Amino acid sequence: MRAEVRQDGERPLPAGARAVPLAVWALTGLQLALLLAYSVLMPVYRAPDEPQNFDITMAARDFTEFTGDHRAMGPTVLRSYPFAAFTQDGRRDPVPPEPPAARGERPSFAVLAQPPGTSTTRNQQWQHPPLYPAALGAVLTVTEALYAPAYGWAFDQTVGFARVVNALLVAPLPLLGFLVARRLGGGRAAGLAAAAFPLTIPQLAHIGSAVSHDNLLVLIVGVTTLALAAVLRGDSSPRTARVIGALGGLALLTKGFALFLLAWIPGVYLLAAVRWRRWGFVSAGGLATTLTAALGGWWYVRNVVVHGAVQPTGVHLPSPERGFVPDFGWWASWFADVMPLRFWGNLGWYQAPLPAWLAILATVLVTAAAAAAVLRRRTDGAARTDLLAMSFPVVAVTGIVAYGGWGYYAETSFALGLQGRYLYPGIAGLAVLVGAGATALPGRAGRWAPLALLAAAAAMHSVGASAVLRNVYAAGSALSWEQAAAAVIAWSPWSPVVVVSGLVGLAALLVAAALLLGREARRLAAAAAITADPATDGAPLPASPRAAGNGRAAGAAAGLPRAGAAP
Repeated sequence: MRAEVRQDGERPLPAGARAVPLAVWALTGLQLALLLAYSVLMPVYRAPDEPQNFDITMAARDFTEFTGDHRAMGPTVLRSYPFAAFTQDGRRDPVPPEPPAARGERPSFAVLAQPPGTSTTRNQQWQHPPLYPAALGAVLTVTEALYAPAYGWAFDQTVGFARVVNALLVAPLPLLGFLVARRLGGGRAAGLAAAAFPLTIPQLAHIGSAVSHDNLLVLIVGVTTLALAAVLRGDSSPRTARVIGALGGLALLTKGFALFLLAWIPGVYLLAAVRWRRWGFVSAGGLATTLTAALGGWWYVRNVVVHGAVQPTGVHLPSPERGFVPDFGWWASWFADVMPLRFWGNLGWYQAPLPAWLAILATVLVTAAAAAAVLRRRTDGAARTDLLAMSFPVVAVTGIVAYGGWGYYAETSFALGLQGRYLYPGIAGLAVLVGAGATALPGRAGRWAPLALLAAAAAMHSVGASAVLRNVYAAGSALSWEQAAAAVIAWSPWSPVVVVSGLVGLAALLVAAALLLGREARRLAAAAAITADPATDGAPLPASPRAAGNGRAAGAAAGLPRAGAAP
């Protein structure tokens, strides 16, 4: 008997299998492969604050004090600097073509730890909450307990393994983007575009493959975004509230930027209460917010008591020169210049930037897609509100960064604290806006938007990798491309076979993702021909929750198209 074919061109699948298209899994695998590639492409310690973050992680691994205020770097990590050709003052200098020690001759941290000692080099990362170094240190401890040779790994292999753990934290972003879009009622094309969007950001791949607090926060807030999308769609259950509260508490214990959750969580619940007209959302929102504050807020209360500030400053800067007057116009211009570039790609310690025009173009296109998603005529009030709610993390963190950055400048004359990576916890929500906006293009353009985003990702990473080879290894023109590639392999903690195999796997996943997205576009085109409505991304849902009944099911509330519906 012939299997039934649905209107969108797909054969029915088991309930668990049909939830996520194969193309999304390919994009998620490709994201992981990209992260692993960047973990090798960028030499050890050449990511912002990576040496400091890893130093605190090693202290946690060794069960020594790692949350101490105004702490100094441990001597073990400092002793590895010469073998990494890294100095704190010359961190932007290119690496030599040949590492100081060949693979197999590089010392382990166990060797570098002897003899015990102290240092006076400051580690400004003490200002952050303790969850990330504690969790990563525990992973290292368990790994060494279960696999004894790990204790004797060369120092760069230990850092490389920690980078792999970080890559696993960021890899689910395409899947989360798709799931959030689908939870909010987005069409299949919009979900695929949301899944493809995180791959377009070289800086995300760079930071995501480094030892950084940001990566754990990206994962936690991404999962929180998915849970809050369920709330917007009618989930007022105490269980979901407890999950959101637990996630919020973990986020607060990861990084201070998570404080926006104390406004976002109750705001989303209040929005859902107004939409669904049910008191249960108010009590559930109170539960989620209370848990968030109780589990993670104590750290910030401690900061106020001990340091007199919610988030203490990890660095000490001299006072500005006499007569200094803050120039807001100059600072705003600097903010507008550096934030887009550092969001899309200013790799390493700023020595491998993407072209400024490319960062500006990408920012304009993303802004246009987000605006199109919110402002298009077919987006009803409920769907528009959902999309605006998803944009809150990016908007809120941008405001926090701007406020803090202006404060730094006004008090010290130094323009500090402006990092595009700080916005990455909002990537899952931003991906939904980009996906909805990109697929709002009429007819064929909207259906092929996911594949176009994948092509844009390939182009962006080609430029990003070239910038690293040219500035980190080749130092402008000192080496040919072939010599720079050989230098990457020489500096890698892993054997050439592993590196080349990883690149082959990356290429295979890119081809597979492109083929699967092309197949999805053709299926959507076939479905559009059947429905004779090629300009839409899916069948519209009721414009209001009341028109959909009591709306407890996830999909009944918004005017965005149904997930999996024909275009």
